[in-house]
Amino acid sequence: MKKIFTGLLALMLLLSCAAAFAVPPRVQKRRITKRRIIRNKKQKAVLKRRLQKVVIPVRKARIMPRPKVPRSFMELELGAGYLASIPGIVGAVRLHNPMGMVSSSIKLGVAYATGKDSDQVDRKHALLFIDGIYRMAPMFKPGIKPYLGLGINLVAYTSGKKTGAIDGQAYLGLEGRMSRRNSAYLEFGYGLIRTGFSPTYKGLHSIIGFKTII
Repeated sequence: MKKIFTGLLALMLLLSCAAAFAVPPRVQKRRITKRRIIRNKKQKAVLKRRLQKVVIPVRKARIMPRPKVPRSFMELELGAGYLASIPGIVGAVRLHNPMGMVSSSIKLGVAYATGKDSDQVDRKHALLFIDGIYRMAPMFKPGIKPYLGLGINLVAYTSGKKTGAIDGQAYLGLEGRMSRRNSAYLEFGYGLIRTGFSPTYKGLHSIIGFKTII
């Protein structure tokens, strides 16, 4: 009996040792794989935190809008009044914002004036003129705008079929919008007309007129 009991104990001890050390290869591989996955995730998380501390976020560059260039447009005008203190009529073309110049205009036109000079000689004059205009901000109502004008004139023809000389005019103007395309204007200042061989006409420059966008 002792031999049988001793043999059974030895066999049970041998089986327990074999069961303790004999691990199936698949289970062992799965445990190793899970450990590696967990370890890799931890390493990636640590690396990501380090990169966030080191890398400085780059700001997006602001794209500045291009400055708007004022639109150029033309107006055709017709007016009547006094040129250098003698009655006359004028017709002209105004070019607004030439070459992108803000609040400026060029006025190019013709005029016809007739009247007596200081020697009481009645003369007729056909004039060419060009003015530079500076448009100011509205001072009264939103639709009424003042402007300053300064220019030169040439007597292209006068009585006796003679060409005159160059002179000029300076004035303050007001323009008021009547509709989307039409407006009225008033100019008041001082002007001179010189023939070169007779007394110079000088005095009031006052024109009232109408203009429209073309």
